[in-house]
Amino acid sequence: MKGADAYIKFVFLTGVSKFSKASIFSGLNMLEDISLTPKFGNICGYTQANVENEFLPYLKGVDLEKVKAWYNGYNFLKDDVYNPFDLLKFIKNDFF
Repeated sequence: MKGADAYIKFVFLTGVSKFSKASIFSGLNMLEDISLTPKFGNICGYTQANVENEFLPYLKGVDLEKVKAWYNGYNFLKDDVYNPFDLLKFIKNDFF
């Protein structure tokens, strides 16, 4: 990423630990941690409304309560959200 600084406007980084701001010459010194900002509370997953509006055609014949029990468990100061990777993998692999 360092070589592409001039072309990068927005980067979404995920992980389980914070970045340390080590160098005054690093572009990563401009990081803003939005993980505890309520207006971004649903940014890291699919909401129930997303599943019902966008994914319902791919979930015909699926017990949505079971899907909810397995994949809807994250909450970042707002609604519970579905794990995006796991839900898409579920749909792709026809686990129903």
